[in-house]
Amino acid sequence: MSDTDRPPSAAAHEYRLAPDESPSRGVWSVVAVLEDCPPPELPSLAETIDPEALDAAFTGKTATDHVSFEYAGYTITVTSDAVRVRALECDGDGGDKCDGG
Repeated sequence: MSDTDRPPSAAAHEYRLAPDESPSRGVWSVVAVLEDCPPPELPSLAETIDPEALDAAFTGKTATDHVSFEYAGYTITVTSDAVRVRALECDGDGGDKCDGG
């Protein structure tokens, strides 16, 4: 994704998962693009949500339709075929960082 294709920080962004891509890998990939940094420089996804449990949530008879959580300054909503990302709103008082770090 080029800089001209990057959405404004307040805009929602949808990332379609490849057929063989796990939801947890998709979260990691899209946030890395939005943050313009290599995935290893992101906070550990496991500190927010168990990646294996996230991946398992979309398989089998008890599959869910979506999972939502906050990660690295974004609200993340994962479905079986997509990751939707929206930047968290800043509180404006200078107290909380808006970048999730």
